[in-house]
Amino acid sequence: MNELDKLFLEFEKMMSKIKPFDIFSNIERGELFVLKFLNCKKTSANPSMIALALETSLARISATLKALEKRGEIMRSVNLNNRREVLVEITEEGKIRIEIAYSKIRELFFTVSTQIGTDKVREFIKLATLFFETTKLASNDMHCDDLNRECPQGGIKC
Repeated sequence: MNELDKLFLEFEKMMSKIKPFDIFSNIERGELFVLKFLNCKKTSANPSMIALALETSLARISATLKALEKRGEIMRSVNLNNRREVLVEITEEGKIRIEIAYSKIRELFFTVSTQIGTDKVREFIKLATLFFETTKLASNDMHCDDLNRECPQGGIKC
């Protein structure tokens, strides 16, 4: 096993330990990002606008909106000027959820930062940003924008 294989196993192990944190469970599906976008926008948005702003697929946004609407955190309506267009707005329930979730995330961030020190947090953010930006560029090079579909080059899962 080479050094990269060993590092990948360490990375997988680290990521598997992160999943039990309930506070981050909905971040994976993008729900908090959608709510935050709608809350900051202050006006309604269509699903395509949300997908573009969050750099994700319309299918992912549609699934996320369905879950948020089911819980009453967003409301969808037909655009009166263009009946073919759906508009999405955050509800009071959604605003409350985003406030509570980001408050908990902020509290957790400050607790961890205090324990490990701001220099290490700054270094982590710098390295994580580099890692994720490089990952995004590499996945674009492979023509894979969805990790669950077949890659057009070579038919391998990306």
